[in-house]
Amino acid sequence: MALPEYRRVGNPGGGWPGTFEDVRTGFKAAREEARQDLPWLVLGHSAGGHLALWLSGETDAMAATVALAPVADLEWPAMPRLCLESIERLLGGSSHVLPEVYAAANPAKRRAQAPQTLLHGLDDELVPIGISRDFRPQGGAKPELLEVPGGHFDIIDPGSPAWQATLGALERLSLP
Repeated sequence: MALPEYRRVGNPGGGWPGTFEDVRTGFKAAREEARQDLPWLVLGHSAGGHLALWLSGETDAMAATVALAPVADLEWPAMPRLCLESIERLLGGSSHVLPEVYAAANPAKRRAQAPQTLLHGLDDELVPIGISRDFRPQGGAKPELLEVPGGHFDIIDPGSPAWQATLGALERLSLP
């Protein structure tokens, strides 16, 4: 198991491309430290869910990707202002100004190399569930979507009923 961190927006080198390079480098380093024959599951929540989906388009060394309340499509038509502002800070501008950056950073514009499972709270107040409902990676298989009761943080809160859905999704993947 590895739990790598990445540079965030506002930290030196955070945003495009540093954050994405950190995710790619962290995954590669974790694989080099571990036995290479293990199946790799990549999991992330919210912005981390976006990065997990993005990474599944970068490598074929993953057995599965689980994204919890992810911003799965950076150009989703009904994107709320708060998400849009965060995305523009992450990528350095709007999709109209930086279309090539958005194409490289958007999981919806990439081909998934591993099966993807998305979990999303029905009452998510930060990242609308419609983003996960509409998400289709380019040229890839439709991801499994599990809609669970609760808001944005319930799926990572062990005291929440939604946490059981998160655990169930991981158990169903039955990775050793």
